[in-house]
Parts: sequence; structure tokens; C-alpha cells
Amino acid sequence: MFIHQFECDLIGKACDEQPFGQLTLSHITLIRMLALNQADDQGFATRIKELTSHVDNFLDNSEWASSFTEMCDLIISSGQNNEPLLVHQLLGILLVNFIDHTNKYNENIGYSFDPEFSLINHSCVSNTVMVPFNNQTFCLMATRPIGKESQIFTTYIHPGIPRVLRQHELNSRYFFRCVCSSCSLSFDWFFSYNCVRCNHVIYNLDLHTFHQLTIEQLFQNMSMQCRHCQNTISRKLYQKVFQAHQLLFSMMFSDDVIPPITNYPTTSLGYELTDTIATKVSNIITVLETSPQVVPLFCYPLNIYVNTMASWTHGSRNDNGVESMMEWAKWEFKRVFSVIIPSDISQLRFLCNFHYVAVADCLVELFCFMMENSPKDTSMDDDYDMALIVFKCAIFFYLQALESYTRRILDNNIREMARDIISKINFMFRIDTENSTANLQQFQSLNPSSYCQNMFVKEVHLILKLFQVQVQIHKHNQLKMCFADRARCTLFESIDELHCKSFFS
Repeated sequence: MFIHQFECDLIGKACDEQPFGQLTLSHITLIRMLALNQADDQGFATRIKELTSHVDNFLDNSEWASSFTEMCDLIISSGQNNEPLLVHQLLGILLVNFIDHTNKYNENIGYSFDPEFSLINHSCVSNTVMVPFNNQTFCLMATRPIGKESQIFTTYIHPGIPRVLRQHELNSRYFFRCVCSSCSLSFDWFFSYNCVRCNHVIYNLDLHTFHQLTIEQLFQNMSMQCRHCQNTISRKLYQKVFQAHQLLFSMMFSDDVIPPITNYPTTSLGYELTDTIATKVSNIITVLETSPQVVPLFCYPLNIYVNTMASWTHGSRNDNGVESMMEWAKWEFKRVFSVIIPSDISQLRFLCNFHYVAVADCLVELFCFMMENSPKDTSMDDDYDMALIVFKCAIFFYLQALESYTRRILDNNIREMARDIISKINFMFRIDTENSTANLQQFQSLNPSSYCQNMFVKEVHLILKLFQVQVQIHKHNQLKMCFADRARCTLFESIDELHCKSFFS
């Protein structure tokens, strides 16, 4: 309450200059920082003295100068603070050091500023991750062993974009150039062509000149043999991939992929045209996916389109029954397993639980839709019961997410998230499957504590294959993916070794 009296006074005076609804989060956060500084709450002024403000960089930057000056002028004109240098310094510190704040479900809910956290340097290959515990606190946890006296790194940006874009974002907002191990490579994982046999990079593309690159120039500069496995490069294959890739790239910079429905004269016309655009994009990506090793979906700009298609199909998932639900599930799986997970160049699996819950929720919605509309007509063919596959895979992904919580600091919020998943699993056992196949009813009657790996491998492999996610089964029935020049990583924990099964004993 002591801080709040300063904060309210500042906001009130700022609102005399500008309506509260037009105050951005940056305005309000800056007001709070001024209040903290004025009250000297917990030695706030001392805690921020080591942070860099980059005021000169902001004022010299054409993208920032105008808005930076306007925000400072608003605060100063409110009359609460007559120290322009202090306002400039605090705003610079805020803009350089604020982070997106997420809730316990990894959903963005605003900005956070913490003086101690801001001292941690950036690396695209970080060794820590920020884990939210609630709306006020978070924990910094190691993603791999960190040696004594080694530096702690976090990542300020999304690392799964081409190096040129990462460097631009870091330089335009944080005013430095990253020299981490990923940025120092001679090739770019997210904008390159790979060998179809071994997945190693064979040609590094240039983001600035790609739209002008001709097929003759491509083959003139690209080796016709992989230097890693000596595989001969197929000109016909790479020409087909290049043309589709370049078309997708051109579409991205010509206009929005799928403009908002409100941009069209009528809603029906909007849906018709956007559906046509989405179909065209889907067809181009399908061409590229005929040889997914050449340009994986985590490469640019395919990764952007996959996220867009996942959002688009989510909005239209109930239009054509099971078919449209399956299409949505396909893009959701591509988004998680072909874009999000391989985009993590630090090999982090720490936050996979959020993504596993997302795909499991998707499968549960699909399963319920199937049960309500066609419980007996859910077979892929005579050998596969689609409803059983979807049911098993949903359970599988929920268990993978639940297992990650058994290895965390079990505070109240972590326990609550674990309980949410347990509730979802228990819900699945209560779904009415009376009119479904005997195999599904039999599996639904089993207790999760009795599950073993062999019960799920075939089904998970089938669902990933059905949704066009590239995966391989290795020894001990482990499912793995290969992410261009990176180690083959085990995606999931073996069901046999899950500790979380004991929750259902």
C-alpha cells in the first residue's frame, strides 16, 4: 500500500495529460518504477544502478526516438517528476530490461522488471529458463549442468529464427550483437538447405538476397555432393523445393498470409477468400514436405506459416466434421513437433509439458467429437481403430506432461498444474464409449499405473505419421527426431519409467 499511494498519484496526474485507456504498459510500468524510486522500496535506486539505460541509442534510433520522447514528456508534464534525466534513465532501463511475464500456464499476461534478473546476459543457446510460479514470482532454473564459475545465460528473444533476424532484434532493442555458439556458426539452421540422407546443412541461404536468387545461381554455389555423407544431390529435387520455398517467401512479403475477416466487404467473401489463400499456402507447404529433410518446417518462413495455419484451422475446425477436426490436429502437431521443439537450439525440453498438454487437449477435443458424431465409424482401415489411437495418444501426452512436474520444485502452483492434468486424464476415463469398439472400451478400463511402453509406441508413431511429423523408432522403442546437424534427441520418457503413474495407484 505504501508504494501504491505514489503509483496512484502519478497515474492520476498522467491521466490529466492522456486518458488511462491510452496509456501503454510501458507508461504504467514506468510510473510504477518512478513510484518505487520515490519510495526507495527495498533500495530500488541502489538495485538498478548497475543496469544500462542506452538512452543515447534510443534517441539516435529512428524507430524509437519519437515514442521514447513522447513517453518521457507525458510523465514529466504530469508534474510529478521534474527530473528529465531520471525519467529518461528509468525508461531506458525499462525498455532494455523488461521481460514478457507469463502465468503458470505459460500464457503472456504482461511485463515484468526485475533488477537482478536483468543482470543475466543473453545467449541464443541459453543454459537457464525462467519458470513462472504465479503472477508475482518466477524461478530461474538450469536446463543443463553449469560448471563452477561458468556464466549463467538466458535468452532475450525467440531463438528459432534466422540469425540475421535474431541479430536485428537484439541490436534494435538491446543494442548489442550476439556472438554465441549458434550465431558464430558458418551456417544457419533456420535458413538453409539440408542433405536428404544425413540432414546436415549443404547450402546456407542469405535472407537479404533470397528473393532475387535464381536457380542457376543456387546450383552454381551449391555443392552437388554432401560433404558429410557424400550423398549425390538431386538437381531436380532441389529445384522443385527451391521454387516452392521462394514462392512462399515472396507471398510473405507481398501481403499478410491470411488477412483478418473484417478486411473484406462481407464476412462470407472473407471466409471464401481466406480459405482459398490458406489452401494455396497448404499446397505449397505440402510440396516442400515431399522432401522434408531439404527445408524442414522449422526453417524460415515455413515456421511462420505453420503457426498461421494452426490458428486458421483452429478457428474453422468444426466446419466439416471429423475431417476439419483432423486438419486442425495435423497443423497443431506440426506447430509443436516440427516447429516449436526443433526451434529450441539449446536442446531444451524443460517447457515441453505445456506443448504436450496442448496437443493432448487437441486430441481429447477430436476424440469427443468422434464419439458424439460417429463412434463406430472411426477406423483408418481394417487394421487401425482411429478412436483408440487418438485416445491412447492423448493419455500418452498428458502423462509426458505430468511426469515433468514430478521433477520440479513442488510448490502450490506446480501441484495445481499437476492436478489439472490428473483431472484431464480422469475425465477421459469418464467419456462415454459404450457405442465404440471393444478394444477402446477395454483400454479405457485399465488403470494408468499398469501402463507399459509397448502399449503406446505403435499408436504414437502412427498419429505422428498421420499428421506428417517426421519421427523414427530407435532401440528400446524410443521415438526420436533429427533436427539438421543436431543430435538425435529422445522426445519422450519411456512409459515404463514414469514416476507419475503412481498417482493413479
